[in-house]
Amino acid sequence: MHFRAACRIIRLMTDFLLANWHWVALALASGGGLAWSFIRGAAVALEPGLAVQVVERESGVFLDIRSSAEFSRGHIIRALNLPADEIPKRAKEFSRYKEKPVIVVCQSGMRARQAVRKFAELGFTKPAVLSGGMTAWRDAHLPISAKKK
Repeated sequence: MHFRAACRIIRLMTDFLLANWHWVALALASGGGLAWSFIRGAAVALEPGLAVQVVERESGVFLDIRSSAEFSRGHIIRALNLPADEIPKRAKEFSRYKEKPVIVVCQSGMRARQAVRKFAELGFTKPAVLSGGMTAWRDAHLPISAKKK
């Protein structure tokens, strides 16, 4: 009796897979892409709203890696400025955030991906990219601070 039930289940599964092969292929490709990004160490990217929640909930920080001039034209409130080229020599200043979320911000999110890799190499355990950078932040109508000269 058990053998017949097992054969019936296998037949049903085979019929389902054959009838829905395109969805199965899409699921495998999607899962493979996700697995590949983890294997090669791709940076975690957070949308602006989620990034705010993560920083608030886990006492994290926004680290803006743009130049001081770009930063002074407008930045996330309470963000700290650490220009990308200064990360290796100034990382110790931010060591209190090694176990906390560090959301790396640039203009569009591209430079931040490289910086996240640097932070991971320096021992930071939760670095992430602000997806879309300051452009996405502004598009989401989130608050921005600017230093007045």
